[in-house]
Amino acid sequence: MRALTAWVSAGLLLLKCAAAAAQQGQAAPIAPPVRYESTHRANAGAPLAYRAIAGETHVRGLDGNPVASIFSISYLREGVADRGARPLIFAFNGGPS
Repeated sequence: MRALTAWVSAGLLLLKCAAAAAQQGQAAPIAPPVRYESTHRANAGAPLAYRAIAGETHVRGLDGNPVASIFSISYLREGVADRGARPLIFAFNGGPS
């Protein structure tokens, strides 16, 4: 989990640097989207195995160039026979300030 936290922090720092460069009128290079995946086991009354996937998706403008980046984290329970029957939650927080 520490490695995931470090990668998330590095990604946020990169976005902050890009924003600062854009404010100064400089074109900041846009890195390709990143994705990190890790597996975990927990005991929440019963053994629980899951995958954590953290990554970003670039939103492209009409010219095909990235104009925004959406960061997401997914937690997928392992050993589920029918993933379509599992609950799904979307949570959104934040935006430009």
